[in-house]
Amino acid sequence: MRHPPELEKAAQTKANEIATAPGFDPQKDIVLLAAVNSEAGFKKAVSIGNSLEKQYGKVGEVDLYSHAGSRDGPNFNYGHNQPGEPKRYSNEQAPARLLALKINWQSSDAKAGFYGCNTATFAQQFANRQRVTTFGFNTTTQFSDTPQGRSVGLYLFGSGGYSSVYMIHRDGRPPIRRDPTQPE
Repeated sequence: MRHPPELEKAAQTKANEIATAPGFDPQKDIVLLAAVNSEAGFKKAVSIGNSLEKQYGKVGEVDLYSHAGSRDGPNFNYGHNQPGEPKRYSNEQAPARLLALKINWQSSDAKAGFYGCNTATFAQQFANRQRVTTFGFNTTTQFSDTPQGRSVGLYLFGSGGYSSVYMIHRDGRPPIRRDPTQPE
């Protein structure tokens, strides 16, 4: 496993919530879920979403579950490793390129989320550059079986028995909302 399994389960939980939200129409809307371990993989997933505009409309939401750094935002650990190679920490971070991604946002109600430790500063930069509301964390994170608070059982015993997994602040808070400010 190249990442904690909880990252994948949290992303799947988010995808399920979007697909079952009021207003989601499976005839007109789609949720893309892609496991990426590099900046190139993330860019490809965004490109796929952009390419579906004629059939499903513009992109309404982009979320990334990853490790992150407080200064440089999301990183793609082990992004350069090939299957079967020993894991080595690549810490591929590319904040300028991630901020400059070309995303065909649907409108002013589009949003993004960066689910990882200490992503709030990057989330603000992303909100400013992309002009969309963006969510991130201003401290370390942990996984829980509820979005409203900590789950000691999940923390102590892993996520094997839970159908929904959420990433929350270490003190139980959800991610922080960052609205666009004046353009940089």
